[in-house]
Amino acid sequence: MTRETRLRIGYAAALVALFLVGLPVDAQHGSSPFEVPADVTWPGNQGVVELPFETYRNWIVVQLSINGSRPLRMVLDTGAPMILVPQESTAATLGLGDSQRIMVGGGGDGDMIPADLSQGVSATLGPLQISNANVLVGPGKDVLGGLDGAFGGSVFQNAVVEIDFEAEVVRFHPPVSFEYDGAGREVALGVSPYGQPYLVDIPVEVVGRDEILAKLHLDTGRSSALQLWMDSPSAGYATVESIVGWGVSGPESASVGRVASVELGGLRLESIPAGFKPDAPLARMAPGLRLDGAIGVEALRRFRLFVDYRGGRAIFEKGDRYAVPFPYNTTGVVPAPWAPGESSMTVAWLVPGSPAERAGMMRGDEIITIDGSSLSELPLTRIFTVWESGAGTSITLRVRRAGEDFDVTLTARELLS
Repeated sequence: MTRETRLRIGYAAALVALFLVGLPVDAQHGSSPFEVPADVTWPGNQGVVELPFETYRNWIVVQLSINGSRPLRMVLDTGAPMILVPQESTAATLGLGDSQRIMVGGGGDGDMIPADLSQGVSATLGPLQISNANVLVGPGKDVLGGLDGAFGGSVFQNAVVEIDFEAEVVRFHPPVSFEYDGAGREVALGVSPYGQPYLVDIPVEVVGRDEILAKLHLDTGRSSALQLWMDSPSAGYATVESIVGWGVSGPESASVGRVASVELGGLRLESIPAGFKPDAPLARMAPGLRLDGAIGVEALRRFRLFVDYRGGRAIFEKGDRYAVPFPYNTTGVVPAPWAPGESSMTVAWLVPGSPAERAGMMRGDEIITIDGSSLSELPLTRIFTVWESGAGTSITLRVRRAGEDFDVTLTARELLS
């Protein structure tokens, strides 16, 4: 049975990073679901729990069971203090019980949508037992194609989480016994009242501006490298207008340019594509807390990362990808979210002046083949990265428009100088 209540919840553009403007109150605890974190029980005397993950669209995907369900493919997201299940058909198999109707907004440039909140849910992550969790059903259908949902807060608040991108494993360390003796660099970490972590005093150098010390949301649900919640520089600075992500309220647009550098504990990343958007909802994640941007997986995967909420720190160790240049779209094609099994992908945006626009492509075109291969024949990595092909690469697309098919050949070129 669903109790109808209109509540206002903000939902981040990256993936599911939730922040609240109004909250239902738990009668037993006298507080909101975000103020009563889930509990995690460790198996026996076991110390570190290591689980494999798969990389999908630059997300970290692990298997989670809810109330004894089949293993669900879920994004491990620091921005998700609740468990998110976007499909009602999946949620119907999970035995969630009573729920409360709420309104979810933010993330994207559109309006709020309804969602259902269930409380007191149990879940398992490998041998870890999660209890008293909260599940949000409904948002994210157009974002999480091919996946069952996302979660994060329950484990990040109860473990030191080590993400080893090279080995593709996540290690969960008991926080009371965790000691770090490696050569990584520590960065101060804050946590918002709603459970999202942010890095403190990060030097960011934007061309044409003085270096700033930024608060950056540490966001493993954001597949891109960097977003800055400020105006883009003007004179002498090359930017393009584009869609930079999707959230519960649809696509999010921004100006995109390259940032000269970001330093994480003295480890310097250079020439990073960043979206500039001064009015992003997450910039004001909580009353009295103003963030300057977010750093996502395209930057974080250059390190082995330790996230230690209780210790108030994140630790960065250089990985094999540390010095790899940051890619950016070289074709101008920005596809809408696409799921494996779909025979075509829709062009959601064309970067003005890009090879795709100059070749006559239009928003709403359906791409059905890439270099002669159907989408079902191509590896997922090819489908998701072909739009960032090296400058000079020739790409032939079979396009369907108004029932007619035709070929378009693009020559990739750098869109950001």
